[in-house]
Amino acid sequence: MNALHCAAFVTVLLSALTSSRAQDAPAPAAPMPPTTMTGTGQGAQDPLEAAEASLRENQFVEGYNKNAKRFVAIGVGSLIEVKKASSRMDSLADLRLAAFQNAMNSAKQRLAEFIAAEITSSVKSVYEEPDVAAQGLADIPGAARVKEIVDSAVPDVAKRPAVLTSDQFKSAVKVVAVQEVGALQAFQAFEHVEPDGVTGKIVVIAMLSPNSKRMQEAMLGKGGAVKADPQGPVSEWIGKLDSEGRLMFTQGVVQRINENGEVTLVAFSQASPRTESGRATDAARGKAIAQAQQMLRQFAGELVASDVSRTVGYSLKDFADKSQDFLDEGAFRSTVESVASSLTLPGATPVKTKAEKYPANGATIVTVAVEWNLSSALAANELGAALNKLSGSRGGTGTGGILPPKPEAPTPPKKPATGGGGTGSKPETPTPPKKPARGGGGGGSGG
Repeated sequence: MNALHCAAFVTVLLSALTSSRAQDAPAPAAPMPPTTMTGTGQGAQDPLEAAEASLRENQFVEGYNKNAKRFVAIGVGSLIEVKKASSRMDSLADLRLAAFQNAMNSAKQRLAEFIAAEITSSVKSVYEEPDVAAQGLADIPGAARVKEIVDSAVPDVAKRPAVLTSDQFKSAVKVVAVQEVGALQAFQAFEHVEPDGVTGKIVVIAMLSPNSKRMQEAMLGKGGAVKADPQGPVSEWIGKLDSEGRLMFTQGVVQRINENGEVTLVAFSQASPRTESGRATDAARGKAIAQAQQMLRQFAGELVASDVSRTVGYSLKDFADKSQDFLDEGAFRSTVESVASSLTLPGATPVKTKAEKYPANGATIVTVAVEWNLSSALAANELGAALNKLSGSRGGTGTGGILPPKPEAPTPPKKPATGGGGTGSKPETPTPPKKPARGGGGGGSGG
């Protein structure tokens, strides 16, 4: 399948456990399902490697691809405590959502920094060879008394060897970016859970393309419907994801072209029911729909603030007894925050719901796909205008006092004209010709 025309590519990497045990050893937990991979990146065990392989196959690189006019970024989110999440069923979906959102935030951070990075830097290096004699007690007034006190209280200090050299280094960089970001679709996603079922990763290839920018304009009311060569019903494509076992592992906003040639957005999200009851499953569907709507809002645009700081530093001391003290002073901090104000976004429609078991721990996952395009938004506006015009919420007299209409009196048929013996209509009297005027000579009309 050509990934350029497949807006969602999702892979589940679940490695099989292989172990041997003694006959009397306790039975281990059930092994994970074997690795199941389809399409691009097949054979890669690490989801990040699979994502990078997909970029190579599609001739993309991270960053701005000038010829294709696309910005591409890879984001990574960590899954934690997957196995324990089954103790409270709805927590698994929350963990997976957090990992996906962290991966998308990482991609947004790359885009913000690409456009608006402000970088500050500082480097400091200090090397010393201190006076060894000055470090002893011999030259200090009252040295004998000091030595006595030191030996009795903190004997190790008196025996500490002299510092021969001191080397310190510190390098710091800070990258800040505040930028409007939008139109990023989750082009491909890769999910992997380690064989122990405890940790894993979700890796996302996020992409901004000419069509996705036009879809953002349409969502903001600043552009028309985006057209392309017709492909097929979006429902059929979603059904294929389901039949291939990839639906559960598809998250985020994906761009497709429907059978009418209109570019449409499909937001995939999941939630887990808190219990096995039908009411809890319905609630999980509602949670997933709300999350999908948030993803559509994020696609329409956010203000992203990124703050990354990195420090590399160390302190090294060499002592007279050839011992060393080494202190690593490195540090890293990354903060990403995105905000978006209220946006009217009519026309979002749930088109698929499915509940299935997550392979790593058997917890129920409810997947929802919500579709949006400009045609559905305009149809929603038209329906809303008609309902608002009726103003049913305001109440009123309604049908009270309205009487049924009175039946109209029948119209009598016309009498037919009487034939024979009657006078009928009188014949018109012919008009006599006018006499010519008298005059001399031959006038008239002439020859």
